[in-house]
Amino acid sequence: MPNSHVKLFIDKDINNNPLGVSYVHHNPAKPTDDDGGRHARAATGDSVRWRSRDDGGFQVEFKTESPFVPVAGSSTPPGSPGSPIVATSTSTGFETKLFTLKSIGSVQRKGFSYTVTFDSGTTDDPEVIIDNSSGGGGSAKKAKKKKK
Repeated sequence: MPNSHVKLFIDKDINNNPLGVSYVHHNPAKPTDDDGGRHARAATGDSVRWRSRDDGGFQVEFKTESPFVPVAGSSTPPGSPGSPIVATSTSTGFETKLFTLKSIGSVQRKGFSYTVTFDSGTTDDPEVIIDNSSGGGGSAKKAKKKKK
């Protein structure tokens, strides 16, 4: 199954004050095909992790429902309300483990809102979208311009 890495970056002004969070969605199988945007899209069965190279530790907590299957030995899916996913320190920054997206049944597309909170206090509220409408993730289709 494909893996998705959501890379997190805190945007800062010239005085180093936080302005918000930027996201880059990376598929290691397609290393030159990164995709920006707040919301990550992937299909059922794909694995997702978050990474922050330069901005310290962070955690990810879903607001109402986690999109992940429980890990062995647990009945609670990772990131469920009250059970945040905590990034651990690595040689290249901080990252979470890979977690597998659960089946959403006959629904083609479902969003899962979460909050990412950096140890510095910077927060943001994007979504993970399980998108089975065309067999995979990627960017949303761009609207076509209407002819006049």
